[in-house]
Amino acid sequence: MEIETTLVKYANFIAPKIQDCARADVVTIFGVIAGFSYYIMTVRNSNKARKTQLLMQLRNLYHDKEWLIDYAELLDSEWTDTEDFNQKYGYRNNPEHMAQRFRLWEYLDGVGYLLHENLIDRKSVYFMSQGAGTPIQWRKWRSIIEEVYRKPYNNPDWWKWFEYLADEMTKERTKRGLTPEMTDADDYIKT
Repeated sequence: MEIETTLVKYANFIAPKIQDCARADVVTIFGVIAGFSYYIMTVRNSNKARKTQLLMQLRNLYHDKEWLIDYAELLDSEWTDTEDFNQKYGYRNNPEHMAQRFRLWEYLDGVGYLLHENLIDRKSVYFMSQGAGTPIQWRKWRSIIEEVYRKPYNNPDWWKWFEYLADEMTKERTKRGLTPEMTDADDYIKT
């Protein structure tokens, strides 16, 4: 009986202290949850701001006069086969054309990579590029990229993100109820 009395006294003494500790723990837990929630909101807002900034930087190039001239001049390029292409536009015969091509292809390749890595979203890229430019450029240059660069150098990864970007823009067109490929009203795709 003496042990039971001692246990009851100890329980009566300890119970309020446990309740005080439990209250303090609950307050601490809510503080941690609030801090973590604030952190998550801050990170999300920061990521959104970075994506917006990145898209605006990418869009600025689409309005650069020199880039637009290169873009149009490249679409006007004509050739009958890879030999004809190399005679007219190969790096030895026409380094300026090669520089224009690589600048365009590398840019679109970079945008495709950013899209693949979810650093930018497909809908934003579609509106930024008017949804048509990349598929037109890919259709224009696909055979050259494959026959002059990928196959001879055994490098199927060259400009694969450019190809990916063109495919994604085509998917976005289809999603919007448009034909997969834009009409070639200006006959740019002729080679």
